[in-house]
Amino acid sequence: MKPHDNGMPLRLGIDVLLEDPAPLRGLRLGLLANAASVTSGFVPTLDALQKAGLDVRVLFAPEHGFWGAAQDMESVSGERARVPVVSLYGTRCEELSPTSAHLAGLDAVVADLPDVGSRYYTFVWTTVLVMRACAAARIPLVVLDRPNPLGGARVEGNLPEAPLLSFVGLHPVPVRHGGIPANVVAL
Repeated sequence: MKPHDNGMPLRLGIDVLLEDPAPLRGLRLGLLANAASVTSGFVPTLDALQKAGLDVRVLFAPEHGFWGAAQDMESVSGERARVPVVSLYGTRCEELSPTSAHLAGLDAVVADLPDVGSRYYTFVWTTVLVMRACAAARIPLVVLDRPNPLGGARVEGNLPEAPLLSFVGLHPVPVRHGGIPANVVAL
C-alpha cells in the first residue's frame, strides 16, 4: 500500500482484523458486505474471514445486492452464497434494516462496505441502519474502515435540512464528506 498523507502506510480494516482475528473467534457472526468488499490482496472479505476460522452465519447485502447486480430501486431477494443472504434493500423503509429475527442467534456483526465519499451513496446509510439495529439488539458491531477514495481531506456541498433527510442522507452530512481539517477543533 502507498503511504498516506502522514507518511504511514494506508491499511484496510479487514487486513488489520486478519492480523489478529482472535477476538471474534468462537462468535456467530453476521457480515454486512458486498462483492467489492475485499482485502488489499483482493480476497473477498467472506472468504478471508472464513479462512481465518471465523464463523460467518449470514451475509447482509446492501443496495444492488451482495453481487452488485441488481438495479437501482430494485428489491433484492433470493441471492445465493455459501451462507444465507439477507437483503437490506427494498421498496419500503422497513426493508432497509435487519430485523430482530435476522439478528437472532448472532453474537456480533462485522461491516465491511466500500464507499465513494459522497452522501448519495447508500452504503454508509445501510451501515448506520445496521448500527441502530445492532444497538437495539445489544449486539456488537465491528466496522472495518476503508479509505475515502476522494481523499477525505476536502469537504464540499450543502447539508440537507431535517425535512429532506432520506436514505441518500439520513444525517446532515455534506455531499462530499471527509475528515476534520487539522485547523478545526472538534467538540
